[in-house]
Amino acid sequence: MGELNGTSSVLRWDLPPSEAEGSRPPRSVPTCARLGLRPVQLLIKSLNERLAERNVLPFESVRLMHESYEKERRRLLQTRQEETGRITEAAGDRLQCNDSQVSGPEVKDYKRDRRTTGPVQYADLCIKGGPASRSCSAADHPGRTRGCSFGLGDLKYPKAIEMKVERLTKDINEEMCVSLSERDRKIAALMLLKHQEEQDSLKHSQKQEQERQEAHRKEEAQRVEEDKERLKKLKKNMQRWQEELEARRRTRQQWEAETIGQRERRGAAAAGQMEESEGGEEHLREKEEVEKRRQDRERRAAVEREQKAWRSKRAQVEKKRRQLEERNHQEILRHVLLREQAERRAEEEAAHRRRELERKLRRSCEKHAEATEERHKEARSGRQQRTERAALLTFARTRDRAEQVKERNRRRQLCHGMLRERIRREEEEARQVRGALHRAKEWRRERLRRQREQLQEEARRLARASFHMRERVRQQTGRRSFHRMALEAQLSASLASMKL
Repeated sequence: MGELNGTSSVLRWDLPPSEAEGSRPPRSVPTCARLGLRPVQLLIKSLNERLAERNVLPFESVRLMHESYEKERRRLLQTRQEETGRITEAAGDRLQCNDSQVSGPEVKDYKRDRRTTGPVQYADLCIKGGPASRSCSAADHPGRTRGCSFGLGDLKYPKAIEMKVERLTKDINEEMCVSLSERDRKIAALMLLKHQEEQDSLKHSQKQEQERQEAHRKEEAQRVEEDKERLKKLKKNMQRWQEELEARRRTRQQWEAETIGQRERRGAAAAGQMEESEGGEEHLREKEEVEKRRQDRERRAAVEREQKAWRSKRAQVEKKRRQLEERNHQEILRHVLLREQAERRAEEEAAHRRRELERKLRRSCEKHAEATEERHKEARSGRQQRTERAALLTFARTRDRAEQVKERNRRRQLCHGMLRERIRREEEEARQVRGALHRAKEWRRERLRRQREQLQEEARRLARASFHMRERVRQQTGRRSFHRMALEAQLSASLASMKL
């Protein structure tokens, strides 16, 4: 819950804690059913609960999942508030007409009290244990008229509904000998009020449907008149278009006749010009043949020059290549001789160094053997002296250790006897204390059992009375009870989770 308070402070409730206890939005279940939402999608789930569910995932992944879930939940919550606001706005006028007991000064005083108490965060209401009802504060949101719903303490019911609720309460009290809570009476009043609102809404919808049908008939008549006028204009336009088409056809025929005459005149003139130009074309063909033969001779001469230049260049390249190969062969021979000389010198130097190392190794081995023999002599004499001193020291230590063990055993036996006596006394006292605690615990358990049975019996009686109250209201209104709607919502959520 602390994670939710840290991420967003937008979700606030303006009901006082005393009024928020035992209340919930009157249109929450129908609104969710209209939008196709499951009530479980609007529940708050803390980061710790998500960590407990997905303990195999890293903390950062769970935190990101929690943030995305909170964003989606707030979006769905805002959608549900807007839908509830639309329902409330549509029923607002009918509620004002039917509820003649609601006065302006009382509403203003109530809003003033809510402004003085200040907004209460939804997380705080959840921690206190009371289900909160959604409502909007006129002081905090002066321009917002949608997305609001009335809490159970906000409504002033009509006199007829109050009398009906009082009569049902009195009947149940006489039958079951139990007093109904204020919350059950408010829920029954809300169910009756909602039934009355739906009846008024049905009448209003029927009236609107009649008005809509009347307007539709008028629109159909007007559309028929417009169609007739449009058809008349269309006929006039078609007649004018036919006249224009006939005029264009006559103009086109005249233009085609003139075009054909011009083509015939141009053809006769072109035939005369062709006869005159036949002698000039023969002379041009002879000149073109002479020019073509000259270009062929020049092309063959150019090809021969290129081939001669290519053969000369190729001979030069071949000569340079042979010279380069001879120089490379001489260089290779010289490098081979130099490498062989260097290898012979390296072998001679290595043999000389090896002989020097062997001589030094023999000298060092002789010195090491002499030093080792000297150390062995010294070690034998020192070891004999240390052995004699160690034997004397071991005997003295063994004697002292035996005396210390005897003294330690005597003291240990004395301490063990005193410790056994003290443990026996402590166990006896602890046994007496456990017996007293067990008797007190049994007495408290019996008293709590009797109290729990009394509370359970009282809760069952209240639940039966509340159930009978809602069933009677449902029978009078012919609607499903809140209990049945909650069970249906829970069943839908279970089926959705099974599909997932």
